[in-house]
Amino acid sequence: MRQLSTDERAERQARATRLVRARRHAGLRGAVSAARKFGWPVDTYKAHESGRNGFGIADARKYAAAFGVALGWLNFGSGTMEAMPADAAELHEPREQFVAGLPIAGEVAAGTWIEPDELDEAAAPDLFVPPDPRFAQRFQRVWIVRGRSLERFARDGQALICVVLGNGSPIEPQDGDLVIAERSRHQGGLVERTAKRLRIRGGGRYELVPEYLDAALNRPLVFSDGRQEDDEDIEARIVAVVLGVYNPLRAL
Repeated sequence: MRQLSTDERAERQARATRLVRARRHAGLRGAVSAARKFGWPVDTYKAHESGRNGFGIADARKYAAAFGVALGWLNFGSGTMEAMPADAAELHEPREQFVAGLPIAGEVAAGTWIEPDELDEAAAPDLFVPPDPRFAQRFQRVWIVRGRSLERFARDGQALICVVLGNGSPIEPQDGDLVIAERSRHQGGLVERTAKRLRIRGGGRYELVPEYLDAALNRPLVFSDGRQEDDEDIEARIVAVVLGVYNPLRAL
């Protein structure tokens, strides 16, 4: 089992503390009485209040509706505890945007080399992508897929929810992760940003592998100490780990 980082433990405990406050706000004295009143498994709810186990967005919605508090406050600590008059009904509406969407960092496009100052132009600034509740929102960014090199998992135009690396990031890339990588050439004059499967080979060597449906196209790019073995003019660095693909089933 993966060990939680210090930030993750702190965030889980803060969410548990808000859950206790929400229950008391509703006039319920103890965790057991609250669980029994609403028909929740007692041990599960007690573990959520104590912080022994974390809880996700589905449970947060349920608890916020039961205790009459704002979902954004309970799950993320944003805004105030008191729900607005319409919140009780809106908590169950799938279109409720209870937090700001994640920032769009740009696009990933295999084989597209551009100047560095073009990398971070927002690809779809009006797209609302919710954060992954397992990690603090400040570490998360979205990249939009362009092309077919990830077609086994993500189609052209879909959004990749990622945790950026560095600056206190809660995770490190591991063998088998889908990652966002930057390749640069001509001493950084041109840059390609792409998403690839990471294969760590040891001794400072790793591979970046595309995810085409046609396995014959999934030829790995091999790197030693950050340089591409078949072209030493190309350097690479991993900038983020992909958590998932945001794929709403219908346009709203």
